[in-house]
Amino acid sequence: MSRNTAILQQYLDSLTEERDDDCDFVLVEDYRDIAAVMSMPAGPDRVRCADRWAETRSQVLPDGRGFYAVISREADGELNATGHADPHSMAREYLRISEDILGRPRGTNIGRAGAGYLLQRMVADQDDTFFRVVGLTFHGAIGVVSLDLVGLDDHGEPVPGTERSVFSLDGWQVL
Repeated sequence: MSRNTAILQQYLDSLTEERDDDCDFVLVEDYRDIAAVMSMPAGPDRVRCADRWAETRSQVLPDGRGFYAVISREADGELNATGHADPHSMAREYLRISEDILGRPRGTNIGRAGAGYLLQRMVADQDDTFFRVVGLTFHGAIGVVSLDLVGLDDHGEPVPGTERSVFSLDGWQVL
C-alpha cells in the first residue's frame, strides 16, 4: 500500500468509527495529508473566482470503500481540504464552499449587472459552453459596451482562438 493510500485509509477509518459528534467530514490539515488528497483523481466539479477555487476528488481504496474530498484555495493561497466517507456529504460541502466563493447561490441568473461586475466572471451560454469575461470594449459610435469573452476548457483554462465579443448576456448564466 502506498503512503498516500495509507493516509487516505486512516482518514476514512476515522470517519467510519463511532463518533460523539454529528460531523460527517474530517478536516485534512497537515500539508503532507493534503498532498495525499491532491493525488486522488479530480472530479468534474470545479468553481473558480479570482484567486479562490474549489474542486472535488475521490478514489476507491484497496478495501473497496470510497474516499471523497473537497479541496479549496483561499485568496491568500491557503489550501483547505475536507475528507468524506460518502459522495452526498462531499456534495453538500462543495455546494457550501462554492456558494461562498461565488458570493451567491450557484446557478443564480443575474438580470442586470454593471459591466465591471462581470470582469473575470465565468458565464455559460444557452448550450452550456463556458467563457470567461476578460475585457470590456466601449463602442462610442453606438454608445454600448461589449463584453470580450474567451472560451474555457473542461478545467476552466482559456482556449486560444475562442475569443468573441457579445453585447448582451440575455439568456446566459453568470456563474
